[in-house]
Order: sequence, then structure tokens, then C-alpha cells
Amino acid sequence: MEGHLEFALKHEGINLPLLWHLFRHTDSGELARYIAKKPSGKYTRKSGFLFEFLTGQSLDIGVDLYGRYEPVLDGERYLCSSNTPNSRWRIHDNLLGSAAFCPVIEKKPALAQHLSWNPSADLKNLQKHYDPSLFARATAWLYLMETRSTNEIESETPSPKRPERFVQVLRNAGSKPLAEALSYEALVDLQATIIDPKGRISPGMRNIQNFVGSDRLGYGDPLVAYPCPPPQLAVELLEALLQKKESSSRRQTPSRPLRMSPMLFSTRRAR
Repeated sequence: MEGHLEFALKHEGINLPLLWHLFRHTDSGELARYIAKKPSGKYTRKSGFLFEFLTGQSLDIGVDLYGRYEPVLDGERYLCSSNTPNSRWRIHDNLLGSAAFCPVIEKKPALAQHLSWNPSADLKNLQKHYDPSLFARATAWLYLMETRSTNEIESETPSPKRPERFVQVLRNAGSKPLAEALSYEALVDLQATIIDPKGRISPGMRNIQNFVGSDRLGYGDPLVAYPCPPPQLAVELLEALLQKKESSSRRQTPSRPLRMSPMLFSTRRAR
């Protein structure tokens, strides 16, 4: 196992769902002995850190680790958070989340070419070259097109008032800090504003399984492009999404075990 694991981390990058599966079937004693044989190896230390991060179990390696601090993710290859030193493994934790929700976003060419784009600056520059009334009409048209596209994706025929409410929500987008905009209370309010301003639908998290795809218009099973997380995990995922990077002192010990399928473990690769 040890040779394959080191080769994968060295040459194939970080695949958290795959590692989650591997560590569930790995003898922790075998992994600890492998790390103890190479206490300064960056891939052995990274293996130990990821094992504890994904499983919530603590490894008893019996030796002191040394070597310079290494990042979990290669900043040239992945989008990373700021470094959080982990003295136990002599690792810089730069993952984007916790074990409950941790996107891994690779800088594929299609994404990398847009990382330096500043849309706000471009829009302000655009406004300098066009009459304000023309710019306002174009903006209103784009809001309307976005509303119609959303309804088509959902295969819905909304009431005449609903697009107007959705346009108003789009106009207000970005006016609140992200953490506030994605809070449970704000999302419930958003749900009521767009879908049910009269309060006829019970507010809150969904209690049914949904998916992104096509229903084939009643012919056979639906074509599922993406199964959404099960409803019993919705609250946990939202909390994890909003969770700030834990302090250095708290990251010295293993995080709680991951309780979801890797399919829901949100590894995203920009293609």
C-alpha cells in the first residue's frame, strides 16, 4: 500500500474521495509503521495528516516527525486557502474546508485563464463608454434572460409576478457579506421572496431528494446529471460551507469523521 499511496500523492494529486475510500479499508497500524520509517518524508507526513483529517482517527506513530513544513495542496495546481500550520504533521493545511465539506479545485486551463479577471473593473470601464440609460436597459434585459433561463432549467412556468421578484433579488445580489447572504435565515427569506411570498409553503430546508437532470417527459426513469445531497445532510453541509478556517490550535487534533459518501464530498475539477 505504501508505495502506491506515495506515488499517487506525488504524481496524481489530491483525490479526497479516493483517499476516503482507501483509508476506510486501511490498517491504521500499517500506515503508522510506514510513516515511522520515513519520519521526515513529506508524502508520509501528508498521508498521516490526510488520514486523520478524513477519518477522525488518531495515528500512533511512536516517533518524532521532522522536516520543513509542506503544504497539503500544491498552490501551482490547486486553488488554496491560507496556510494553517499543523505542528503534529509539520504540514501547512491549505485545504478549502473541513472534513464535512472540502472542495478541491484544480486550476485547469479553462479556469486558470479567468483567475486574474476582475469583472467589477470591466463593468465600471464599460459604463464609461455607454449612455447610462442604454446600460440600464441592457442590464434589465440580462436580468430577464437569467430569470427565464433559470425557469427553463427547472422546467417551470412561473406566474407573471415571480420573474419580477427574481429580478429584484438579482439586483440586490452582492449587497451583503457572503456569510450573511448564505446564512440559514437569509436563504429562507430568499426562498419566501422568490417562490412563496404569501407563506403557503413550509419554509426551511428541503425534505425530499432532488437532482439536476431531465425527467424524460414521463418516459422511463429520469436522466440524472447530478444527484443532490440527501436532505438529512443539507443543514450539515450548509454549516460546513459557512464554517471558517479552524484555528491552528484546533487543527492539531483529528477532525470528526466524515459521515457522507464521497459522491457528496464535493471534489470539483474545473474542466
